[in-house]
Amino acid sequence: MLIVAALTLCINVQAQTPETIDSLKSELAKATTPADSVAILHNLYDCFYFNDRKPVLYQIFETAERAGDYRSMLEVLFVLTGLYQYEPEMEQELLKLANRVPESESQKAQILYIKLRYQISSLSTMSEAERQQKLHQALKEYREESSFDKFDRISYLFFICINLRNLTDSRLLTYYLQELQGLVEELPEDELPVRSLYYSLARTAYLNNGLHEQAVKTNERILQLVNQFDKFHESQGRIFRNYDGSLYQCYHDMLVCADVLSDEDIDMSYNKILNLISTNPRIHQDKGLQNRSRIFYLMAKKRYDEALPLIKEQLKSGPALQGYILFVKALVKAASETGDKEALLYGSEIINSMYKERLNARSDVSLSELQTIYDVESLKGQNKDLIIENQRIDIDSRQQTIVAMVIAVLVLICVLVWMISMFLHSRWLAKRLFASNKKLIEERNALKETYAKLIEVRDKAKAAERIKNDFVENMSEEIRVPLGAIVEYSHLVTDFAEEDERAYIREYADAMSVNTDLLIRLVNDVLDLPQLESGELSIHRSPSSVKGICNFAIDLVKKHVSPNVKIIFANAGQPDSIILTDPQRVEQVLIQLLTNAAKFTDRGSITFGYEISPQRDKITFTLTDTGIGVPRGMEEKIFERFAKIDPTTQGNGLGLYIGRILATMLGGSLKLDGNYRAGARFVFTVPII
Repeated sequence: MLIVAALTLCINVQAQTPETIDSLKSELAKATTPADSVAILHNLYDCFYFNDRKPVLYQIFETAERAGDYRSMLEVLFVLTGLYQYEPEMEQELLKLANRVPESESQKAQILYIKLRYQISSLSTMSEAERQQKLHQALKEYREESSFDKFDRISYLFFICINLRNLTDSRLLTYYLQELQGLVEELPEDELPVRSLYYSLARTAYLNNGLHEQAVKTNERILQLVNQFDKFHESQGRIFRNYDGSLYQCYHDMLVCADVLSDEDIDMSYNKILNLISTNPRIHQDKGLQNRSRIFYLMAKKRYDEALPLIKEQLKSGPALQGYILFVKALVKAASETGDKEALLYGSEIINSMYKERLNARSDVSLSELQTIYDVESLKGQNKDLIIENQRIDIDSRQQTIVAMVIAVLVLICVLVWMISMFLHSRWLAKRLFASNKKLIEERNALKETYAKLIEVRDKAKAAERIKNDFVENMSEEIRVPLGAIVEYSHLVTDFAEEDERAYIREYADAMSVNTDLLIRLVNDVLDLPQLESGELSIHRSPSSVKGICNFAIDLVKKHVSPNVKIIFANAGQPDSIILTDPQRVEQVLIQLLTNAAKFTDRGSITFGYEISPQRDKITFTLTDTGIGVPRGMEEKIFERFAKIDPTTQGNGLGLYIGRILATMLGGSLKLDGNYRAGARFVFTVPII
């Protein structure tokens, strides 16, 4: 898995048509300089499949050497190392080619990369005993040796991490991976081979050990490396290069780590996979790869019944399946959720067997780690003993004895004085403590009595509040019915009056209707007030017409407006807008503002309008009247409960108070424009998203 994942970073290409290859060969024949030939050869290489690349790679290497293009020479070695990874005899040949590149940080990093790849390949041929012996030796040498340079330390840490990853899920693995990452990131920014190898190792290790948060961070770093590869090849003019395989693997591993992702990240990763399937023919043809990604997407979405048959189909391939243990764990999870006992038993047996093998391996590795730590600490201890012995020889023992005795006497005197002072101080504290305890007991008893009285008063207050609320509610219901009857009977009298008397009677009937509406609104305000102040009134947002809200409020209030006052709706001729808010509560605030304006405006106009912000995140209603206005110093007073500018006017002083509470509940604000003095102007702002 490690080698395949690393290789996808460097040889993810899509073969082109024979016509494209012939065209590039024709351009190559016309090239006049080695530098021009290198650029064409790179594109020609990108058009071939795996088995046809080796001759082109050697041709690129020789041509780049003539052109002095050392970066291309190192890139060829990077790819050749991946192609020859299972041929140990090729290691020396590749190292010889690397030595043809002038010495530099990049050349050293490439030599290190070649050695690391063959080091990884050699592990598969070692016996368990040989591997543990080499791991023990590597741990010991790495801890003891202080003369290693950066490349030596990277080599040792790679070997240690590979062995720990294969044998155990020890916490030391995370420690060594982090230490290795620090060294790898010290390499020049454009040295990508060793970086790609490290992050492929880290991703595999974190996934195998269930460290999903670290695996996600590693995946994100791999995506950055892919972007660096892409930019580098784009700068070379390589138009046939792509990294769909690497991207697919990263987004697939994101789905494996779905337990630490949000739903948005899960959907984003799967959509990226679907896009790669639809645009890359080679990925589109690999149905097994697509099914593996779909399995982890379904598991992330908890659609276990859909995932279970796909998992069973994948596991038919047996342990040879890439990520076999991850699919077994998914099988156990899906079977447990769907109640498939047979599949649950099958998966559990595999996992138990794996854990048994891991426990045996962990025991061996732990002993190796402990032995190494013990050896190193023993050496440190011996070194400390030698230092102490040398110091003792250099110091005059008689002088030490005299100094020690003087110090001891002084210490004893100080201790004696301190003990006497502490004894006296403790006696004084005991007396103070006794007096304090007595006082605290008295205060506690007094507090208990006060607390009992407070509880009694609280209960009485709650009972009085309940009685008051019940009385207000009952009386309000009793008032509403007669008021409604008065309105209906007044209209009924008008309807049955003689034709010549109807207009006269209707005038009084309308007056009764207006005053009845005012009285009903007062009752409603009194009833709504306890819910508003306690926060029990709920907000229900829905898509709503702005004009519908405004017209409803205007139609409801216009009959209360004086004949000498004109209501002007500033947005009447504009297109309607749909906003997300609670229309009932917005209407309630607007009705309170319009009613307030109608009450205090005897002549002139009431101008009402709204404006939606450019970001479409809030709407601002403004209501301007030509009435008596608000005296200075009363700008905030009018929003208090039962506050009235003129005590002789109608109303209970709750309209603006309730309006501001509703505006706050909607997430907005209601305030008076203090700069407007030709009447009153109120500004009501509400968020609409």
